[in-house]
Amino acid sequence: MRAAWALLLLVGCGKSCTSEQTDGRNLQGVFDGKSAVPSATASSSAPPAASATGPVRPPVRERDRVAGPCVAPAGEPAELASRVGKRPACRRARVMEHEDDGRIPRYACVFEPSNLSKTKPVPLVIFLHGEYDDPTAVHRKTRLRRRDHELDLTGDPDHVGFVTLAPQARRIGSSLRWDVDHVARENADVVAIRTFVDALVGEGIVDRRQIYAIGESRGAVMANLYTYLYPEQVVAFGGFAAAPSYGWTCDVAAPPAAMLYRACDADVPCADVERWLLSREKIRAPTMSLRLGSASKEEPSCALSDRACGPKKGKANHQRWPKRREAELLEYLSRFSFRGAP
Repeated sequence: MRAAWALLLLVGCGKSCTSEQTDGRNLQGVFDGKSAVPSATASSSAPPAASATGPVRPPVRERDRVAGPCVAPAGEPAELASRVGKRPACRRARVMEHEDDGRIPRYACVFEPSNLSKTKPVPLVIFLHGEYDDPTAVHRKTRLRRRDHELDLTGDPDHVGFVTLAPQARRIGSSLRWDVDHVARENADVVAIRTFVDALVGEGIVDRRQIYAIGESRGAVMANLYTYLYPEQVVAFGGFAAAPSYGWTCDVAAPPAAMLYRACDADVPCADVERWLLSREKIRAPTMSLRLGSASKEEPSCALSDRACGPKKGKANHQRWPKRREAELLEYLSRFSFRGAP
């Protein structure tokens, strides 16, 4: 059965399981620079082809806002640990605070690009940390700080950069964990994220057409949940090492998604992620994915044997955020925007 399932995944996913189901063409995780439509054969690890004015972006696909929630309610609030999470020490960032209904302090770090201007609001990237981390993962594990003033998510060379919002989960058990089993807008984590997003929108620095949610592991699951609960606010979601199980319930196309994952992962097995990708394909949801080895190169298939994927290696891989490929994740998500004014 295991071999048969592996064969099915290889047949269904090809090299990197990267697909765009809305029009039947395969997309690779970068802009190919050759036409308005991404190439079906270009390698996703190849750099974009340059022109006299730089790489050519595919046209932005505008989506109508969907009145959510678009996921069936489930679960109950998780039992919290007696200790609360400490105020995060995010370097060169401002910390937002609010107190939830249980009088538990909630925090979020806001990383702003050096070229931020309120006259030209920029896209917002909500980054949700993994189970063994906190918001400081933004500068400890990712390259988002290096890219937030230069990465073009709008197609406007005079309007580059993005704001990163990194909320902090509550302490559940022995770690800071998102309560992903409580599927409801009343989920305290969902309420906290929404509160911080609304505050930034109110400041006039966020382009409401381009709000994206990404995360690591359990944080990526929360990014999916938050998007399904508020599809009128988040236009697309994604992340690293996650296999969410939520079903889309609204009678319109599901939001676009992008997922990076490793062939060897002890906590979120490669095969589980690819089952999720197949479920996205069944509902023709726009999806990009990259299957990676232990570093940043793509792998042709899941590592199924113990020799290829031992426990130690699998644990390490799960914690290894793919910072060399995160630009592709964001660039894919930025192909989608809501209709309307910023």
